[in-house]
Amino acid sequence: MEHHRKYRKGVIVRTSGVAWCVTVVAAASLGLVACSSGANSGSAGGGSTAGKKYTIGVSFDLLNAIRQAEKSSIQSAAQAAGYSVVFDVADQDAQKQASQIQDLIAKAQVNILPSFNCTGIKLKLLNALFNGRHCVVNENAVQATGLEGACHTGKNAEEFKELIVRLYAEPFIAAAIESRKGLLSGLYNNEENTRKLIRWIWEE
Repeated sequence: MEHHRKYRKGVIVRTSGVAWCVTVVAAASLGLVACSSGANSGSAGGGSTAGKKYTIGVSFDLLNAIRQAEKSSIQSAAQAAGYSVVFDVADQDAQKQASQIQDLIAKAQVNILPSFNCTGIKLKLLNALFNGRHCVVNENAVQATGLEGACHTGKNAEEFKELIVRLYAEPFIAAAIESRKGLLSGLYNNEENTRKLIRWIWEE
């Protein structure tokens, strides 16, 4: 996980659901804008925002009308405040897409992972926790997973925005990496879970 601290800042939004998530992704853009404004006023992030590019990774199919609406919400929120965002859209080739999405997750300062329903552990959340930095979720995304301590949870769009603003300027430090490693290795260790399955099937 050491690579968490080496790459440029950005935000990747992975969505599920419709209306609620449109609100959240719009809030994500406003969060970026607030980060930019904070930098202009000398807060954590520092310096001028002139020439800076804010990238939002998009891992969904933009041909889908609902996804287009989400993309438009992000653009509108940013433009209303006088800023623009750059969309790094996943390639349509499956192999290239997988590689590109992993790159986006690793480079993003904040991974935003809301879930519209509570259906157990989300693979996209595990992926972001193993390979990314800060993870912002809602309660549905982490309920009954044991991963609450590794994530930052918001209940609504306003709380999401506040978390994004704070985490965008907050380094993902070694202590956080070690804490996450400890949590994940205890709950989602493939080698240990494979050994358990072998014992259950053949040894007990």
